[in-house]
Formats: sequence, C-alpha cells, structure tokens
Amino acid sequence: MMLSAGCASKVKTIHSDSDHAKTENADDAVLYIMDLEDDPIFIEEPQDEIEIEIESSNIDSLLNLARSACESGAFERADSLLKRAALVLNRSNETAESEWLPLQDYIAEIITIYADLMPPEFSAPEEISTLIFKLHILESLFDELKISAQDSVFLFRLSNKRGIVYDVPVVWNERVRRATLFFMRTRKGAFDRWLTRAGYYLPVMEQMFADSGLPRNLAYLPIIESGFNPHATSHARAAGIWQFIPSTGRAYGLRQNYWIDERRDPLKSTEAAIRYLRKLYRDFGDWHLALAAYNCGENGLARTMRRDNAISYWELKTLPKETFNYVPLYLGSLIIAKNPDVFDFTFPSENIFDPDIVIVNDCIELSTIAKGIEVPLDTLRRMNPHILHWCTPPDMKNVNLYLPKGKAEAYETFYSELPDDKKTRFYRYQIQSGDNMIAIARRFRVPVDALRDINRMKNNQLTAGRFLIIPIPVNESAPEALTAILNSEQPGRPIPQNSRQIIYQVRPGDNISRIARLFGVTVRDIQSWNNMSSSQHLRAGQRLTIYQPQRGQTANRQTASQNENNTGSTQTIMYTVKAGDNLWRISTTFGVTVDSIRKNNNLSEESTIKPGDVLTIPRGGN
Repeated sequence: MMLSAGCASKVKTIHSDSDHAKTENADDAVLYIMDLEDDPIFIEEPQDEIEIEIESSNIDSLLNLARSACESGAFERADSLLKRAALVLNRSNETAESEWLPLQDYIAEIITIYADLMPPEFSAPEEISTLIFKLHILESLFDELKISAQDSVFLFRLSNKRGIVYDVPVVWNERVRRATLFFMRTRKGAFDRWLTRAGYYLPVMEQMFADSGLPRNLAYLPIIESGFNPHATSHARAAGIWQFIPSTGRAYGLRQNYWIDERRDPLKSTEAAIRYLRKLYRDFGDWHLALAAYNCGENGLARTMRRDNAISYWELKTLPKETFNYVPLYLGSLIIAKNPDVFDFTFPSENIFDPDIVIVNDCIELSTIAKGIEVPLDTLRRMNPHILHWCTPPDMKNVNLYLPKGKAEAYETFYSELPDDKKTRFYRYQIQSGDNMIAIARRFRVPVDALRDINRMKNNQLTAGRFLIIPIPVNESAPEALTAILNSEQPGRPIPQNSRQIIYQVRPGDNISRIARLFGVTVRDIQSWNNMSSSQHLRAGQRLTIYQPQRGQTANRQTASQNENNTGSTQTIMYTVKAGDNLWRISTTFGVTVDSIRKNNNLSEESTIKPGDVLTIPRGGN
C-alpha cells in the first residue's frame, strides 16, 4: 500500500489469484496520492516543431523540460512536468526499476527546481513528500532503530496514558514499535496531512462500523490505505479511500462508468469495506489475518499460511514485504490517531464530514445545483468525489448527492422548481452510412467512452439507420456540444483536402510522435482526429484514424517522401526503410500485401531489406 517499504524489492512476493479489494498482484498495490484540491496531472505537448515523446522511465527528459519551461516563464507547464516526474518516481519506487533509479538525487533535483526556479505559489507536490515518506520507512522498520530523546518523551507519555479503549487486538512488539516510532518522527509531514483528512471523515465512518457490529477502530484503516483521500489512485487501478480495484468494487455494489465511480463515494465505499472486512473475518477468524488478506488477497494469504505452517499473522515469514508491514503500520497509525495529545496533535473538530444526503435520479449540472442552493461549486465537487464530470449521471437512479449540512430543504425547493429541460437533455442522432464512433464523439464533443456507456454498447460498432443517444449540456458552463450540433460545426483539426484515410493499428513499442512522423502529420492532428487528450497513452492493438496528405506533401517528415504517379490508375509512396523494419510491418502499416511490395520492388522471397533502402509502396490499401 502507500506505506510500503518500496526501495528494497528483494523479499519474495506471493501473487494472489483471488478477486480481492486491493490488487490482482501484491507488487502492484502502490498508491500515488494527490491532494483533494489537485487537478489531474497532465503534460502539455511541446509547442515547438520538434515533438518530444516522453516515456515513463525518462525522468531526465521531464526534469530538463521543466527547467526549460521555468526559463521561459511557463510555470504551470513546469509544475505539470515535475508532478509527472514525481509520479514516475513513486511508481518506480515499488518495482525493480528502483534498483537503477537514483531516487534521492531525483527527489533533490525536483525540490531544487521548486525552490530556486518556481514562483512561491507553486510548491512541491504531495507525491514527493509521500515518496520521501516511503524511502525513510525502511530505516524505521528494517534497520537498527535508535531511539532519540524526543522518541523517549512520546513513549513515556504513551505508557502513562490511561482510558483509551481499542476494539481490535493491539499488540506491542518490535514491529509495531518500529512502525509507531516511524509515524511519530514524521507527524509533521505527510502523516500530519493524512491525520487531518482522517479527522474529517472518521466520525461518520466510526459510527457506520459501530452500527454494523464491527470494531469501530477498523475505520482508521484508510490512514495507511489512502491517507483518507477519495481521489487516491494506484497504478493497479485501485481507487478511493478504501482502495477497491474495479472488479471487487463491482462485486460489492460500487458502480463505475464514465459518469460515476462509487469507489470514491465516502459512504458507499465504507459500506462496501464493512461487508468485505466482515467476510474476511468469517474466513480467517482473526482480525490481524483479515487485515492481511485485505492487503494481499484471501488466496495469497491462505497459501502463505499453509507454506509457513502458521495460524497467526505474527508467525508468517514469507509474506510480501508490503503485507509483512501492513498490520504493524495499521496498529502504529491507530495508536497515534487515538492518542493525538500524546504526540502534540489535535483533530480539527469544527470541520467534519456531516452532510445532508439527497438521492438524485436525473441528469443535472453541478453548476446548476450549486447556484440553485447557493453553495460554491468547488464545495459541491469536493463533497462528491464520486461524480466524475460536470453533471449527475444520466440514465442512473439512486445516486447519492452530498450537500452541506442544512441544505437538503433548499435542494428540495430548487428541484421542485427546476424546469424539465434543465434536468436532462439528450440528442437522438440517427447513424449515417460511413459514420464511426470517433467522428461522432468529436462532432458532439462527448468522449467515446461516454457514448458507449449511455447507449449500453460493448464496442464501437455502429449500424446505419439506428439511433445514438447523445448527452447534451444545456448551459454555457458545460461543453458547448449543443452549439456544435446546431451549427454543424466540426471541432478539432480539419481533415486535409486531397487526403486519404488510413486506419493504423498501434503496435507494441509505438508512440504517437513516431506515428505522426511516419504519415507526415502532427501529434495534435492524430489526437484531434481520434478524440484523444494530450495525456492519453497509446495501447497495442488500438486503431487510429489518420488523414494522410497527398499531392506533393511529405508522407513522412524524416524518412519518407510521397511521389504522385498520374500516368495511370496506380499511385505509389516512396518509403525509406528504418531500423527494425521488415516487409510484414511495412505492409501492415500501409495496408498492402507483402507480395505487392516485392512485385513493385523486384524483390525475390530470399531478398532482404536494410535501413536506408527506398521501397516503392503501392497506394490503395486500407
């Protein structure tokens, strides 16, 4: 989890094949936390003509680009690049990549850029403090532990504290002591912020556990799961305060689609966690084992117990390092959170999650609701992290909407007076021959995923004559799809005149810059034609629509040139062979057969090609 000892990846890891709440693979359970106020991290495309494709491992490129952005005054772009670098470091910290990455040097470099080159309003992201937190945890949990004078003061206060009741078994052994000391030493860093967020959600969550008959202290588990951040996401796709992966979230009734992710719903996800923890306790009959299973999966834990011939958590020796530390970290965080005065910490009692809850069955813009009940839009969004976009989900019933305390009555009045055309508006579009989902999504400015979801489609296949339901925003604060419809506008990059359409299938190792150069277009052209965001990555097998320029324009800006042959019906492309090319790859790129390439270039079946060779490619493929 977030507090994994990620630098040392030499402890044997056991993979779980169960469908559990954390991850399909114990190595993948790593969190990268963003503050509640943070926007999603993205990288803007470089504005110069040299397009740079940033691979996930190329941290040096990210830092160099960030420095250049600072020098040119593009501080927002620099901030995005530095956050991306922090995210990459965070991921690498949990994999074998950490053995070659100079993590401490990179962290120091990021902090230096923020301190020396960035304006005061930009500060190092939480990803960095979280990473520092992870790097230091090995010192406390595995190395020889030296107790400082300050540690002794805290431990003395703790030993003399009376009247604190725990309803989960709390042990005090060397592993728990190390975890507790680690948190004590870092209470003014990341852990301090996590406890502050815990104070916001804990009162209602503790009550939910008590009402369910489970120990109230289990409500403290998200401290080490997500830092009580509903926006927390792992690269294993676990999300929300309780870090459910998609399959387990669905199994416990948490709906997930383009419009909503109830794994991020503070109360519904807690209800699901209660059900899952109850099931694990029934399976293992021990809360420490149940918590370990929550982290690494039921099947993985059961296999470890059989292999180690163990009946308790503390007897297990071959757990994944993360699960080996998981229960001690939970108990250490619980001890500190239940004794805040011992550690000079105070929970902010005036700011707790105590909302009015209304049930929404219509599609209504959040900005319309906020204005109607006189609540800041940012407040409404912050209280409803499960609502992913600009409106409550269309075509869904019983969606929780959380409002500031005392606003339920104002909402009922607002809703009763709301005109029908402000609740939902959909455009019924009849599919035309030649239509495709990408073009329709681009026209109406609605993501393809949203179109598929609202129309309950499993893929992008269309049938002419049938209808698509298109969600349409109705005021200026939402995307301007309605204007685009009425004016028949085609947003995005225009299709070049005298161009031919190519459907290109992405191969392993491809990147968007290489594909753009191959067909003589720009990265932004490809992104626009395929309704892609600037931060969206390609995946092998993905199909891209590309409009390749003709009549004298270059087919490939660096390696290919186009030669129009108007003497007959056949047109050709002159293509320069690159390293790694073979006839099959070239034939599939241009939608022709290998035999046709051989025929056009007088190649026998034994002939080979090498970088620098120029091939005549017949025009006319798909």
